[in-house]
This record gives sequence, structure tokens and C-alpha cells, in this order.
Amino acid sequence: MIDTSTIAPQAHAHFHQQEYKDAIDEFSLVISQQEAIADNKAVVFALKNDLAVAYLFADNFDKAIALLKDCENFYQQTENHEQLATVYANLASVYDKKKQISQAISNYLRSLDHITDAKESQQQKYFIHYELAKLYLKKHKFVKVYAHYTG
Repeated sequence: MIDTSTIAPQAHAHFHQQEYKDAIDEFSLVISQQEAIADNKAVVFALKNDLAVAYLFADNFDKAIALLKDCENFYQQTENHEQLATVYANLASVYDKKKQISQAISNYLRSLDHITDAKESQQQKYFIHYELAKLYLKKHKFVKVYAHYTG
């Protein structure tokens, strides 16, 4: 996984200070700069994923979804399962905020399909099970809530 905090430190600083418009502007600038560098697609798409999360927190769901779909297409071609898992989890978060629970569940399940058994992935796996349990609770699917709390 690419650590974009070293590539776009100002964007990350704005994001962590909840200055989402400034984070969006800074991520967009850094993406433009990185796109000019040949063979830098992995960095560009990691930054686009970060930009999508900034749009999510700024409640601009349509832009977040468009960026995440673009990332999904790229990572499917590269078969980068770790990044696909992250993209699907982020898409699920967007749909959850939009109150589209079925879409959120579907994307969290897709995320689980792409999480490896690596030790580093276990925290993400637990997070997704927790989020799935909360969504199933909203739908009153109590058996599935239990399955994900204990999964």
C-alpha cells in the first residue's frame, strides 16, 4: 500500500484538521502534478482514493463515488486486492452515509472478498465485520448481526 502522507503532507494535514475543502484542493493539485510523471499511475490512484475520502467527509457523495469507481477500474486491471478492498470499503462508507444500506452492505462484502489473510489485513477485516453488523442491525437482520460481531 502506498503511503500518500509523504507525497501530499499538506493535503493530509488539512484532512486531519477537518478542513476538507482545503484537503480537496491540495489533493487535486498533487494529483495533477503526479499525473505528469510517467509510470506513476499507482501513486495517482492512491491519491484519488484519498481525495474520494475527503469528498466523502465533505458530503460530496457523487464526486466520491465517481473517483472510487475510477479507482476500482484501475485496481481490477492491476489485480491489487489490497487496494480493491480499501476502495470497496470506502464505497460502502459513502453508500452508508447516503443511507443506501443495501449498497453499503454489498460493497463491504466485496471488500471482504479482497482482504488477504495477511496479519496486516486483520484490522481492516475486523472493522468491516463491525460495520456490516451495524448495517444489518439497521435492517433488523439479527442473525447476520451476530455473525459479523463474532466473525
